Amino acid sequence: MRARLTAGLAPRWQRFVAEQVAAGRYAGPAQVIERGLHALERREKALWLVRDTVATGLAEAEAARFASDIEVDVAADTSAPKAAYRLTPSAREFLGKAAEKAQKDAGDGYAESLVSLLLDRMAFLAARPAAGTRRPDLGPEIACFPDHGHTIYYREAVQGIEVIALLPSLADHPLHDID
Repeated sequence: MRARLTAGLAPRWQRFVAEQVAAGRYAGPAQVIERGLHALERREKALWLVRDTVATGLAEAEAARFASDIEVDVAADTSAPKAAYRLTPSAREFLGKAAEKAQKDAGDGYAESLVSLLLDRMAFLAARPAAGTRRPDLGPEIACFPDHGHTIYYREAVQGIEVIALLPSLADHPLHDID
């Protein structure tokens, strides 16, 4: 049975499966492969969630529906243009949910700090939109920036950024290693 399960695998993966079984971590090759498939399934579901959430936010942005416009001073020079960030309704809604969860888990002070930190990061990105990682797989001009257990998905605007989506980061869906 072992030969059948690993016969279609490249030698590298056959060795890996054999090492995992030999180390006693798994009862047999089928269990190793099953665990790998579970991890792949989890990753694909998480990617679907991100794509769906970003698509919703993009539709809101394309319809020019924003929950808030926030201008921030990005330079000591008052003659410099101000940068701004705008949140889509779905991004604003998630920010509220993140605050509620933080309040439930750790109290009011932590919730306020989390929201403040995320808004500060959005202001940072408004001034430096190139700081994020480009994600053309999610849409034209989409970038993301992980921060404080969350990932901000955004696109550059005329002066600043449009926050398309805000989601939990790596602990809930390991997406930043996607090829």
